[in-house]
Amino acid sequence: MEPFTTPTTENICSFCFETQKENALLLERIRFLEKELEKTKEETKKNQRKKKEMKTKAQIGRILTENKSEEKKLSRIEENFKNILTATQLNAVIENKNKIKRTAEDISRHLIIRSISRRAYEYWRNQIGIPLPSASTLKRRCSTFSCRPGMLHDVLLVMQKTLH
Repeated sequence: MEPFTTPTTENICSFCFETQKENALLLERIRFLEKELEKTKEETKKNQRKKKEMKTKAQIGRILTENKSEEKKLSRIEENFKNILTATQLNAVIENKNKIKRTAEDISRHLIIRSISRRAYEYWRNQIGIPLPSASTLKRRCSTFSCRPGMLHDVLLVMQKTLH
């Protein structure tokens, strides 16, 4: 057998020539389609990235909307409880703190409530969940108050703030 050689146009019959021509066109078509396939794959990847970005943006938008509604709820709660709870108590409730650094005004207010009714104080503290100091904390803090004969300035400050 002789090695394969590309036949010349003169040696090829017309049917073979047409077949060879069709094969060349088909190969050209295959190359074109392969290029188109690559372009389509790249576009698909780009579209998937865009889709992912859009989903992320939508999630961010949803989170921001939820955050705004939560902030509105929180501001309404703060407004409603502003007259009932002290600023320290409000912050403790909002931030869900266990340890609270109480001011002299807070202790004075809590002492007033505690002096009215021990049972009511314990009910508010334990059942309702208002962040009030324990009885031992009140006793410890009372020992540091100045209780000289005459005017009780800490009590006057609390009463003055209550009137305003």
